[in-house]
Amino acid sequence: MNMHIRLFGKIATLAIILILLSVAAADAQGDSFYGCGLIIADSGCAVLVLNGNGDFYIIDSTAGMGTGDWACIYGVFEIPCDTSCMGASACISVDSIIPQSPPDTLYGSCGVLIPSANCVLFAPMSGPIVSDTFFLALENYGPFAPYDTVCVSGNLFTEPPPECPEATGWLAGNTINLWSPPNSPFNDCGILTEVSGCLLFEPLMSPNAYYYLANYGGFGIGDTVCVAGILISTCDSGCIAASGCIAGNSIYLWSDGGVPYNQCGIIMAGPDCVVFVPLGDSVVLALDNPGIFTFYDTVCISGTIDGDCDLGCTGVDGCIYSNYISLRAEFYHQYEVIVKLEEGFPIEPILADFQGITNDTLVSQNIYLVSFPSGYLIEQLIDSIVARPGVIFVQPNFMMGFPEVFHVSQSFPDDSRPPLEFGYSPPNYFTSSSPYTINSDTANLLEDGEGVIIAVIDNGVVFTHPLFEASFAGTGIDYINGDFDPSEVEGSLYGHGTFICGVIKRIAPDCLLLPIRAFDENGYSNSFVVADAIHYAIDEAVDVINMSFGNYSSNPVVQEAVSDAVAAGISLVAAAGNNSTILPTYPATYPAVIAVNAIDSLEYRADFSNYGDYIDVCAPGVNIYSSLAGEFEWGEWSGTSFAAPMVAGVCALIKAQNENIGALAMEQMIRQSAERHLYWGMLTLPNIEYGAGRVDALRPILDLNLGDVNGSDNMNLLDILYLIDMLYKSGPPPEPIEDVGDVDCSGDINLMDVTLLINYLYRGGPEPSCLAY
Repeated sequence: MNMHIRLFGKIATLAIILILLSVAAADAQGDSFYGCGLIIADSGCAVLVLNGNGDFYIIDSTAGMGTGDWACIYGVFEIPCDTSCMGASACISVDSIIPQSPPDTLYGSCGVLIPSANCVLFAPMSGPIVSDTFFLALENYGPFAPYDTVCVSGNLFTEPPPECPEATGWLAGNTINLWSPPNSPFNDCGILTEVSGCLLFEPLMSPNAYYYLANYGGFGIGDTVCVAGILISTCDSGCIAASGCIAGNSIYLWSDGGVPYNQCGIIMAGPDCVVFVPLGDSVVLALDNPGIFTFYDTVCISGTIDGDCDLGCTGVDGCIYSNYISLRAEFYHQYEVIVKLEEGFPIEPILADFQGITNDTLVSQNIYLVSFPSGYLIEQLIDSIVARPGVIFVQPNFMMGFPEVFHVSQSFPDDSRPPLEFGYSPPNYFTSSSPYTINSDTANLLEDGEGVIIAVIDNGVVFTHPLFEASFAGTGIDYINGDFDPSEVEGSLYGHGTFICGVIKRIAPDCLLLPIRAFDENGYSNSFVVADAIHYAIDEAVDVINMSFGNYSSNPVVQEAVSDAVAAGISLVAAAGNNSTILPTYPATYPAVIAVNAIDSLEYRADFSNYGDYIDVCAPGVNIYSSLAGEFEWGEWSGTSFAAPMVAGVCALIKAQNENIGALAMEQMIRQSAERHLYWGMLTLPNIEYGAGRVDALRPILDLNLGDVNGSDNMNLLDILYLIDMLYKSGPPPEPIEDVGDVDCSGDINLMDVTLLINYLYRGGPEPSCLAY
C-alpha cells in the first residue's frame, strides 16, 4: 500500500510522526486516545499527523521505537497544550506503546457483524457463505449492531487489537454502510397496505419495509398474505416508497399463527442457544431443531415461525418450530429448472403436464430453461421430471457470481491517471512485481501470445480503454442485454472485466480477447447463461477461456459445457474464490480446468483465498495493478479473479508455441512448471494451500524452445553447429535467452548439450525437456 505523507513548509528538525489510523475520542482534557501507525523519530518535538485530514498531534514519548516502526499508542489528550510544533492541534500523553505490523493492504468487503467473547467482529461473506476463519475488529461500527449485514472499507492490520484477541486482524479508519445482498430469495408473511398511492407488501419480520410485488393474486389493502419470490433491492417499480421488488412471487392468504417459513441464512451463537439469522436480514430466530450444524454454517430452514417464542432463548425475534434444516451453499432461481433431453424426445409433453414455459434453449445440446408456476416445490418438480423417459438431467438454475461480489469487493483507482506509453507508463503496470514474480517479462522475449484468442466470460469490457487498441477478436456477445455489444455497465462490480483483460494483456501482450458479457454490472449470473457463454466460446474457436467466477454447487449444465470445451482442445482457467474456505468451488473443481488461488507479495496464501486439494497452482492476487473502467482508467484490486487471468495469459503463451496442446496436457504443463520454492521456503507436495506451486511463465516457454539456439523456430543441424561455434570458436551465445542452449538442464552449456541434440535429431533420442510431465 502506498502511504503518502505531505508536509507543507520547511521544517528544520524532523519530528516523530505517527500516521494515525484510528482515534478513539475527542481532544478534551483526559479523554482517551488509541491509534496505530508509523513512527519517524529524530531530535526535536514529537508530532502525530492524523491520517486523512492532516491534523497534527504532539506525543510525549516513543518508548524507544524508531523511524519506520509501526505501533499502537494508548494515551489521553492533554490541555493546555503547546501547539507550536508544526502547528499541532492537541497533545497526547502516551500511556503505552505496542509494536504493530504495518497495514497489509487497503481492504473492502461486505459481510455480517457477529458477537464474540470480547467484542463485535466483522465476518466477510461471498454469496451465502460466511467466513469461518477471518474476523476483523473495526474502528468504526457506526450505528450497527450484531447480525447486521454491512459493507466496510479501510486499512487492514493483520495483528488484532489487544481487546479482541479472537480477531484475525482489525480495520482502521473504516467506512461502514448498511448492506442488503441483492437478488436474495425472499419468503415472509405480512400485510398489504397503501403507501404513497401504491399497493405494497409490509413483511411481518421487517416492519416499515415495503415491497412492490410482481404478482398480487387478486388480494388488496388490508389482506394478510404470505409471499415467496426473489428480492431485488434496486428496481424501477414507480413507487417511491418501495424498499425493493419481489419478482416471480407466489402469494396466498395467511391466517395468523404457525406461519410457514422457508429461508436460507447463517447459524450463529446466541447468548444461551443456537440462533438462525436469515441472509440479508437482522432478525434473530431460535430453532426448534438446529440439527448437526455448527456456528457460521450456511443452511436452509423450513418450518413454521411464531413471534410468541417459548424456546428459552434470550433476545430472539421469534422461533421456528418443527423445522427441517439442510446445508445449502448456493441459491437458485425459484420456479426455474434446466432440462436436458435425449435426441428425439420433445420438451412439449413436460411443459403440458407441469404448466411450464420454455424461456431459453441450447438447441445444439437439447437443453431447455423452463419456468413453472409458483405452486410447485422445485425439489418435487425435479424428482417428477427426471423420472420421465428421455430425460438426461434436471437441475435448478443456480445463481453464480464473481468472488469479489461480497469480499474485497472494491477497486482502488489511481487518481493520478497516468498516460499509456507501452513498456513504461503507467509504471505500476509495466514494472509491477507480479509479472516479475512469475517471470512473464523474460518469457515474452521468446513468446508474446500472438494469434491466440482468450475468451473472457465476465461482465464486459471498456472497448475504448487505450490499452486495448487492436486487441479484440470480434465484438463478442452480451447475454445480459441480448445484443452483440458486451461493453461494461456501471454497477457495484464496474471494471471487473476490464481489469481482467488488462491482467491478461500484461502477461500475453499480443493475444486477442473475446469479451463475453454473461454477468451483470453487480457480478451476478446463472448456470444456464454461463453454459451458453461457454458454448459460444467453443463456436468461436477460442484457445483459452478465463472464468473468474463460480459457486459451491456442482451442476451438470456447466460441467457438460466445460467438458465440451475440453473436447474442443480449449484450455480453461478458473478462480478458486475468496471465502478462505476448503469447500470445493465450481467450475474450478471440474476435470481439466486449471484452478487458481491467490498469494500475496510475500507468496503466502492470501487471507481471503480459498484452498483445497483441487487447486492446481497459485498466482499473485493482492494489490494487482491493471486497467479499470471509469475516468481514472487504472488502479489496484485484490482477489482470485485477478490471479486466474495471469495463468490464462501463461496458457496463451504456451498455446502460441504449441497450438495442438490439449486441455489436460496444458493443465499438466502448468502444474509441472510451477515454482515450488516460494519466498518463504520450499513447498511439500501435495499441498492444499498452494497446489503445485506458483505459476511460472518462463519455464514452459523455455522448455518448448530448448535446443532452438539460433532462434529459427526449428531444431536442426544449424543449432548443433551454433553450439559448437559458441563452445569452441568464441561464437555468440544463444539469443534472446542463453538458457535455450542448456539442453540437458544442468545449468551450463557444454558438450553434453551438443550430444543430446545429436541424439534427438539423428538417433531417435528423447526430445529435450526440463519438465518431468
